[in-house]
Amino acid sequence: MKKLLKYFLTYIITLGTLLLLQNLVLRIPNNLIEKNIKESTQYLLTQEDRPTLIKNKNEYIVESTRIDNYTDSLTLNMIWNNTNKTQIQMNYYYDGNSGINSLNGTINNNQKSNTEYSRYYQGQIIFTKLLLIFFNIKEIRIINYIVITMLTIYLTYILFKKSKKLAICLLLGLISINIFLVPTTIQFTNTFFIMLIISIITIKTIKKDNSFFYQLMIVSGILTNFMDFLTTETLTLTIPLLIRIYLKNKSKKKLKVKDELLFILKSYLSWGISYILSFIIKWLMSVCIYGIKEVTNIWNKAKIRIYDIPSNNKITYILGTILKSISLLLPFSLFSISPVISIIMLMFTVWLFIFNLSKKRQKLFALLFIISLVPIIRFAILHAHTAVHIYFTYRGLLPTITLVLLILYEGLIKKIIKSFHN
Repeated sequence: MKKLLKYFLTYIITLGTLLLLQNLVLRIPNNLIEKNIKESTQYLLTQEDRPTLIKNKNEYIVESTRIDNYTDSLTLNMIWNNTNKTQIQMNYYYDGNSGINSLNGTINNNQKSNTEYSRYYQGQIIFTKLLLIFFNIKEIRIINYIVITMLTIYLTYILFKKSKKLAICLLLGLISINIFLVPTTIQFTNTFFIMLIISIITIKTIKKDNSFFYQLMIVSGILTNFMDFLTTETLTLTIPLLIRIYLKNKSKKKLKVKDELLFILKSYLSWGISYILSFIIKWLMSVCIYGIKEVTNIWNKAKIRIYDIPSNNKITYILGTILKSISLLLPFSLFSISPVISIIMLMFTVWLFIFNLSKKRQKLFALLFIISLVPIIRFAILHAHTAVHIYFTYRGLLPTITLVLLILYEGLIKKIIKSFHN
């Protein structure tokens, strides 16, 4: 009972603090950010809504290097149009077509807000609006580059001291998902900030009991829901959990599978309940302020994420979306036959797992496999959203590619190295 009370208080204090911070930041007058938001708008007007950094006939390299000025424009749009009085509704002006042109309309042509985005908290505005007092969007993105680089280096460093293999595989995994493109979009960075920080805390507190980690997952779930639209939200669960499972069991002579499965399940519940409950609370607040019709409004927009697909065969569509997501990973995306290469690599990885790994490693990697399935299950459930926004959702496969790299090392590279030494 005491633990449940502790978890409940962790939830209430975290969400309450975030709502208070958002309310305070929204009270900052627009005249303090006017110069930088106008500079940001002028810069964005020279860009496309969703450009790709590499123009190529290969659709996989094109999609995997796409950035999202559209979403960043909406964020700036909401910052300009909202005060503490509209904290729940989160209004913005939308011209029905372009995020960048909509931003220009409200900033330079005094167009009033005509749309709301109440289904999310839009917590990212806390940092973005504060930074806009001093910097424009180009400079904010540079700051994001610096912070993500420093966090990645530090995470790799402290993880390397615990496990060289996992540190190298995770770093290669980050390269595979094009982490160097993440800071090009403010909205992409939120889950990566949370993932990297929570992972660092996980390593630093690896000797603490499981209840501490459950609290950490509660905080992670709330932060993710508060700061993120729907981008790569599962990373804030899967990567810290993968790190903890691996580090706690890498040297154990006997792995207690049932205990670890229960730990994984409780971690899922800690993060998942916090994440979903935060959505429910946000929607209930919207209903209390704007009426019961808001339920229909939220549902009509949310169901598009699941049901609105250009195909009658849902299973084929889902499998195709998952395969395309895998195909956007480096180095697969470099080839026009990326899906074929991806399938061959996955089959080879399965073969290595079955025939080239010890029983002990199989048990450990089977646990990691359960974790790596999370983004794939997410892709399947939110298949319409994944297909439309695949250019950023594919990065949720980081735990999956990290596991593949671990199996390749244990099942192939390690044996090749040993054979040379012999």
